[in-house]
Amino acid sequence: MSDNKDTQDDDIEFSQDELEELKKQGIDDDELDDIVKSVNEALSDNANAKETHTAYDKMDFIPYHADDTPLMSVYAAINFFEIKHKPKKNSKADDKDSKDDKAATVCEKQSTESATVQNEAANKSPKILESTVNTKDKGDSTKTSDSENESDDDKQKQADIVRTMLAKKHSEKTVDHKSVRINIEAGALPTKMFFIMNGLSAIIAGYGLLANSPAVVIGAMLIAMMLSPITSAALAVIDAQLSLLKTSLMTLFGGVFVIYAVGMVLGLLYPDNVMTSEILSRTAPTTMDLMVALAGGAAGAYAMISPNLSVAVVGVAVATALVPPLTASGILLSAGEARLAMGALILAITNMLAIQFTNALVLWFAGFRRTLDDKDVSKLGQIGLFLKRNSAVLLALVLIGGYLSMNLKQTLNEQNFERQSVALIEESLQNQPTYLMSQNFSQNKDTRTVRLVLEGTTPPTQTQVKQLEQQIQDIADHRFKDGKTISLQVRFIPQIIIESDGVNRHDVKLSSDDIKQRESSTP
Repeated sequence: MSDNKDTQDDDIEFSQDELEELKKQGIDDDELDDIVKSVNEALSDNANAKETHTAYDKMDFIPYHADDTPLMSVYAAINFFEIKHKPKKNSKADDKDSKDDKAATVCEKQSTESATVQNEAANKSPKILESTVNTKDKGDSTKTSDSENESDDDKQKQADIVRTMLAKKHSEKTVDHKSVRINIEAGALPTKMFFIMNGLSAIIAGYGLLANSPAVVIGAMLIAMMLSPITSAALAVIDAQLSLLKTSLMTLFGGVFVIYAVGMVLGLLYPDNVMTSEILSRTAPTTMDLMVALAGGAAGAYAMISPNLSVAVVGVAVATALVPPLTASGILLSAGEARLAMGALILAITNMLAIQFTNALVLWFAGFRRTLDDKDVSKLGQIGLFLKRNSAVLLALVLIGGYLSMNLKQTLNEQNFERQSVALIEESLQNQPTYLMSQNFSQNKDTRTVRLVLEGTTPPTQTQVKQLEQQIQDIADHRFKDGKTISLQVRFIPQIIIESDGVNRHDVKLSSDDIKQRESSTP
């Protein structure tokens, strides 16, 4: 028998509909217990223990120690099924017994030969009769074997049906409200582990941001523990537990302070490395970030209460990251970039509010709610009561959502402006022996600066640059209403082509591939 009590000692109860379904499959109540028992043994971790003892039964001795533990495994190189215990005879008494046995054997052989001579005639029966009997026996044996195989197949099919139903019952496990509540409320406590793990996560995230390494930043997301107090705050709101809400907010603010302080220290240590793309990408949040946080928060809450989705919490930690934007905000603030630091902080606040709201929504509909006054339910209904208890968070999300919508519109306008400007520049250079190597767009309070790096044989004239600048200004005036002027700066790199035939190639329009090929072939 297996020692896996988690599998075999569980009382499995089938509903009436499930029993009816099993009966349709040919499984009666009397057979169900035996099938469930055999399935549990097959699913057990120690299911091979029975085979080990069966192998020992084939031996003339059982190789056990004095403490009843097996001497060796049945899967050793020796085939136990072929082992035959043959005792060795070492004493004189054993030799005497051997001689007596030999004499008895000789007498028995003589008697057998005599009986064989007397019955020789009787044994000369027709060959046809003997063949008929053997054929009949062989047919009966074949029918018996086929019947046994069919019986084994039926048992296997019934076992597969029961296994499938057990798996379905396991996947439909209901939420254990008590254990989930305990786990969520435990996450609200300001433990030493909470602050240590968040501090280490901030250090990893900070260096990943400064080194512009997405992989390191993702690693910091996975060890952070900022989701726990937010979920406990959501439970406190829908349960109307003021004490739990205070504890959750204190723990959350403590974690934010630790992460922000680590970011500021890193910004002071490395002030020249703060403008990396990993940091700047978190300074302009949009409604897209809000949607990601809402979906991630809902997925995290559902994974937390579901008994089969605990692994999904890892993905939620990456999707709704809190540590990187908080760390980036601290780094930028210590480097004197207050505007960018505020953008990263708004992203972190957006994620916190979105996670709290969606966690509360999932927990509410999963049955995690406490009604203090039945009159409120009768007046407002379940949805109305939920919105009433989460009105502050919902209002904050609406205000931040408006700000993020303006950010999204501004970001889309900037992208369209840059795309149209680059297309215009390339079109203006189409009939000239000049190529656009790179471009950069930046802006300050009054001016948008466009920097170009051109390479070719003939530099553009000042008139051409002025004309191109005016065309870009027209695009900016159409896209933006901020009145900023365009400043076009061109850096030209001359490209001189010298060939042995003395032909002047300065006015020839060469492709960028031709130029690279000539450069590579030049010694």
